[in-house]
Amino acid sequence: MALPSTEEAFGIAYIEAMACESTVIGCEGEGPSEFVENGETGYLVPPNDPMAITDILTDLLDNPSKVRQIGKNASEYVRNNLTWAENARKNEEIYHSATNQ
Repeated sequence: MALPSTEEAFGIAYIEAMACESTVIGCEGEGPSEFVENGETGYLVPPNDPMAITDILTDLLDNPSKVRQIGKNASEYVRNNLTWAENARKNEEIYHSATNQ
């Protein structure tokens, strides 16, 4: 899934695609940078750089095994790090930290 939006705050569509073992392409410095590890769980491209997207898509078309592996990595990352339980744990950690200061 290529969604190189330069205005994406978080991007639930990326998470949904990653959970389904899709390889995602997003913009560097935006929301996806928080959870996409370039070349491992998806790809990040510089904003407004269509050639970077073209290069990645060409590479992926030539390497279907890479598409499958990155998709599996992405799905595993979502299952381990982006669950409601993990989100609740992180929020609780923030609240405890804030009340201890």
